[in-house]
This record gives sequence, C-alpha cells and structure tokens, in this order.
Amino acid sequence: MWTISRFLLLSIMIQGWCEANDADTASTKLSTVFGFEKKHTAVVSIAAHTALTFYTEYHWWWKGEARPFGVQYEGFWNDYSYGVDKFGHFYTSYAEFLFGYEFMRWSGFDEDASIATAAGLTVFHAVTVELADGFRRYRFSPDDLLFNSMGLMYGYLQIKEPFFRNFTFKWSYFPVYPAPFGGPFYITEDYDGHLYWLTADVHQLLPERFNGYWPSFLNLAVGYGAVNASKGANGPLMRKFVIGLDYNLKALPISGDIWDLFKGVLDRFHYPAPGVKMGPERRTTVHPFILN
Repeated sequence: MWTISRFLLLSIMIQGWCEANDADTASTKLSTVFGFEKKHTAVVSIAAHTALTFYTEYHWWWKGEARPFGVQYEGFWNDYSYGVDKFGHFYTSYAEFLFGYEFMRWSGFDEDASIATAAGLTVFHAVTVELADGFRRYRFSPDDLLFNSMGLMYGYLQIKEPFFRNFTFKWSYFPVYPAPFGGPFYITEDYDGHLYWLTADVHQLLPERFNGYWPSFLNLAVGYGAVNASKGANGPLMRKFVIGLDYNLKALPISGDIWDLFKGVLDRFHYPAPGVKMGPERRTTVHPFILN
C-alpha cells in the first residue's frame, strides 16, 4: 500500500508555494516559484518526491528481507482486512493520479502531457511496489494492482466526464491502537483506523431550482472500514459502515492559481463530521464527529 509520506510531502510543498505566491491571482498566473520556472520546479519536485517515497518504503517494508519471487492472490471482500487494504490501493492510485494531474496543470503543462505524466507515475509506483513486494514476505498481489488500476481509471473519468466529479473518494484516519514503544508502527497496517468514503456533491446533483436550499460546501458521504483488522487486535474480524456529512473544501470562497491547487489537495481527505455508524453486531450509533 502507498505510504502516507507522499501525501504529506506534497502538502508541505504546496504550503511553501502558497507562501511564496501570495500575489498570485486567477487572472495573473506567475510562471516562476522561488525564481525558478514552474515546469522546472515540477520536474525537480516529482523526482525528489519519488526518491523520498522509495527510501521510506524501503525502510518501512523491505529492508533486511529477500526471498524468491512469489505471487499471492489475497481476494477482496473477505480477505485479511475485509477489503480495507483493497480500498486503500484504489484510493491511493486515484489520489496520486489526480494530485499529479492538478500539479502538472498548475505548472503550465498542457492537458495531454499532464494526464500522461500523472498516469505514468501512478502506474510506475503501483507496479514497482508490487514487484518489490514479490521478493519479500508480502508477495506480489495481482488483486492490489487491479484496485490500483481501478482507482486510476476513476480519476481519469473525473477529468474527462464532469458528471463523475459529483462523486469523490476520500480517506480519513484516526489511530485505534497506540504506537508500540520499542517497535515499528505503520499507519498503512492499522486498518481499524482507516475509513474510505464516497462523497456526493448534493448541491450540484440537485436541479437548479432546488440546489439553492443545499449549501455548496456540504456533501453527503458513505464510509467503509473494518474492526479487529489491525495487527495485534483481539476479537472477530467485522465490518463497519458509516453515513454522514462531508465538507466540500473546493467550495471555499478563496480562489486563485495556487489556492485552487491547495484546496484540491485538502479535499482528498474526509474530516470529522456528524454521522451514523453501524458497527459490530449491527449496532447503530450517532456521532457528532466520526473519527474512525
């Protein structure tokens, strides 16, 4: 599964660009960042981001392991995490593709080049990670690559078909188990803390004569996760489902070249909001702020 470092690194980069381009407006787009051409900045940033990602993944998962290449079919709905891991593969390729596309467009590249680069990087990361896993205890998983591909394809549909922009996939995480002292702790394997969301832009979906009654910054969302899927958990593996509200950060009244990019990054995540959760034993509970 893709590491959280990619999201954090990209967010930090964009925050720096925001501070450097306060004078940027929708009508006047600067072509430089810190005195460098945007396109050159994009190339260097992508290279650095890729290098840091593989360095992190190596130390998290692969260091000290080596064995003959192996393949393992894990399944989906009834696998070891009840599908949470597969939703993670879908979401990370989906988000990586859209992040890459929007970043390339912001940098001044045309539509075709932005799509090709974002898709190429997404495929490159997904395939190389699975190949490396094949020589480690995780094994090569065709199932994982299938869901990576599906995530990329949905991101492409959102770019090409405006209707699909009304339905966005998001991710939220809140730790269920404390990080063990003296041992490694990987967010990617703390499945109980993950929720994967499909949000609907109700304001855009409603007929024009009715959408004024629904605020543009508020979406409806359904979420999915698992209970007792994390390592060290005790108890039977179960599913959890959530229905709640979601914030459409792209509707914030702040616009401009850099701010639109920044809002796009933030809007790939789901933030605590009111909702109803159906968890173990089909018990339904209402929460003012759902965390996991």
